[in-house]
Amino acid sequence: MYSAYLLCTASRRVLDKYPELLFRVAFVQRVFPDARFLLVVRNGWDVCRSVEAWSELHRTQNGGDHDDWWGHNDRKWNYLIDQLVVNENDLAPLKEDLRQFDRGRDRAALEWLLTMRMVERVQDQIPRDTLLVKYESLANDSHNQLQRIFTFCNLGYEERVTRYAYSVLRTVSASREIDLDPLIEKPFLAMMKSFDYL
Repeated sequence: MYSAYLLCTASRRVLDKYPELLFRVAFVQRVFPDARFLLVVRNGWDVCRSVEAWSELHRTQNGGDHDDWWGHNDRKWNYLIDQLVVNENDLAPLKEDLRQFDRGRDRAALEWLLTMRMVERVQDQIPRDTLLVKYESLANDSHNQLQRIFTFCNLGYEERVTRYAYSVLRTVSASREIDLDPLIEKPFLAMMKSFDYL
């Protein structure tokens, strides 16, 4: 699929922003041995609020079925529990209790935690092929952060990309805490501290 896209567009590079690729880094490296990974992370409180609001706004109900951030009838949520939580020593014993989370913020906190743990692992495994950029830094210091990104990706300065970034990025202010289920609060806060968000 990627080869066909490159051929049709006369391009030499692929940019894929599918977030779940973070959990498929080894596969991406087999397909593209020279792949670079730009890891854009965001304050966990903001992620929880954003996911909860998105899910409430876009949730649809059709008879006994529902669709929202967590997939059709919670398919994504159950995959997250069955395929990711089970690999975490501290969370695996809580698997069935975590599965019962029904508040969007608690689910989002677990998803953020698992994602951030993977970010740490990927950085440890392939440090030369990863660049971590905090969303807040990108929004508040766009010029310098874009320069870092261009350099990391071996791209020259691109004025229209910079103009576009300036047009869509808004300054990010400090986040407010939200209450979380006690099962997720402690590891969530530990990860927030690890990324200097506390």
